Amino acid sequence: MALRVVGAGVGRTGTTSPEAMNAGSTADDVDDAAARAAFAAHNDHVRATVDPAQLVECRSADGWAPLAAALGVPVPDEPFPPVDTTDDFRAVAGLDG
Repeated sequence: MALRVVGAGVGRTGTTSPEAMNAGSTADDVDDAAARAAFAAHNDHVRATVDPAQLVECRSADGWAPLAAALGVPVPDEPFPPVDTTDDFRAVAGLDG
């Protein structure tokens, strides 16, 4: 079963790379309101076009449970990885240098 995961908060989804989101942008010209609007519009598009049976909406704070339930597998014993901190995102997106 193919699943699409949509994050409920501001951040990356499984279908958009930081490079694509920030192509040509620098730390000085990123418009926070526009970025949030684009993120919300992307998630709305995914919700409108993906079969609900193949869509998982979750926040990283939800941990493994929603993903494991959707995949029909046990929840892993290891903690959910803490990724996409502001510093990590800025480094991957090349916003700081």
